[in-house]
Amino acid sequence: MARLKSTFLVTLVFVLGFGVLLPIHTNADLKIGDRIVREEPPGHFSMKAFLRSNELMSRSYQPVLQNKTGTLVGVGTFRVFNEAAFGNFDYIFLMDLESDVVEFNKILLEAIRKSESAEEFRAHFIQSDYRFLITCLGPDQKWNSDWYNAVTEIGQTMGKNYYGSFFYESEESFQKIRKLVEENRVFSVHGSLTGEITLKSISDFANSMKKPVSTLSVSNAEDYFLLNELPTRNYIRNLKELAKNPDFLVTSTLNARPSYSSRLVTPKNLAQDLDSWVYAAYSGSEYIKVLDITHSRSVIASVREAFGEWREVTLPPGPAGEPRPAMGVIYVEKISKPEICKMNLKAK
Repeated sequence: MARLKSTFLVTLVFVLGFGVLLPIHTNADLKIGDRIVREEPPGHFSMKAFLRSNELMSRSYQPVLQNKTGTLVGVGTFRVFNEAAFGNFDYIFLMDLESDVVEFNKILLEAIRKSESAEEFRAHFIQSDYRFLITCLGPDQKWNSDWYNAVTEIGQTMGKNYYGSFFYESEESFQKIRKLVEENRVFSVHGSLTGEITLKSISDFANSMKKPVSTLSVSNAEDYFLLNELPTRNYIRNLKELAKNPDFLVTSTLNARPSYSSRLVTPKNLAQDLDSWVYAAYSGSEYIKVLDITHSRSVIASVREAFGEWREVTLPPGPAGEPRPAMGVIYVEKISKPEICKMNLKAK
């Protein structure tokens, strides 16, 4: 995998809608063959990086991702691999503004490349094989002492059964991802959904390769900026300008925990038992339409409940012992009355 090259210095970055002063650092570009993907400068949030995925039922997305090709762009770590394994993507971009996440993803890519099997890959984490993981560092990387705890937590997750939600639970899924890694089709980059550089550059790359973006996987990143007008406008602009397939899909997770009740309108009875997330997938064109009208995530949630023509896409029967029949994903195919969204917004 090509390494990053420094290009210029910056001192201030507006991160996900919050003003954050950062130490001086370099911006970087990623070389992919004879092409370059430009990146936002790396950031450091005032929150713990989520190196261990807490989205434990990614299998919910299987029905809507199983025929997807083209380019997948997603935020986070394992969750992106999990979703990618359900489709047949040509390129995968793991995009995050948190530097720890981006650097750890590079280690994961090398660990996948060096592991002959899913069992071997899992064993390195379950056994806390730091020596092996340190060998996965790139020439410009240093081991972060915070990763010791992260590896332990990841190993604990890997030691449990999540019924096919994680790509390393199936040899077939693991080898699908490993093949893409070996062919240098998976990349870890610094970038923000609301930024000026990375998403546009990924879009240009995908367009030049004739593999437009078919899926954008945002987790619950929207929670951190959709209550702020400027980053939300930037996000909408990025989505509109993205080189995307006609059947472009956005996947996200809605938090049904009580602490989020004031921010999201999400019925608890739709949440998965294992992790309290509601797994949602949106027709990209409808998603952009509603965002453009409302600029508010809470309104999207209420639209889905009251006005949207949404349906539950159920999963095939799961493995023996799977708790509660898996609900599958809540798929929003069409927003029937977007003008009501606007009225609802004014009433808030």
